[in-house]
Amino acid sequence: MLESLHRVLSTSDQDWEITYQSSAERYEEGVEEFKEGKREGIVKAMYARVFKEGGRGDYETGRVLDNGRLGLEVEGLDEATKRVVGMVKEGFGRKG
Repeated sequence: MLESLHRVLSTSDQDWEITYQSSAERYEEGVEEFKEGKREGIVKAMYARVFKEGGRGDYETGRVLDNGRLGLEVEGLDEATKRVVGMVKEGFGRKG
């Protein structure tokens, strides 16, 4: 995902402050935040859960997607990244 942002924004690793956290640790952190009443914690936990060992977040490797049977096009990551960057620039998700 970061590589996609680099392509869309014409940035490199040097333009970002990059930190690392295991998906298991991020999941637990999100669960604890939610228990403390921080609603965004559940989003963090749900997202991290997909990437945890056995989280079944990889829907393509070893399987066939049914996008064609459903009439859905395969969307490129950079295309989706551009759309989300645009949404953020327009203020999507900002409070108040």
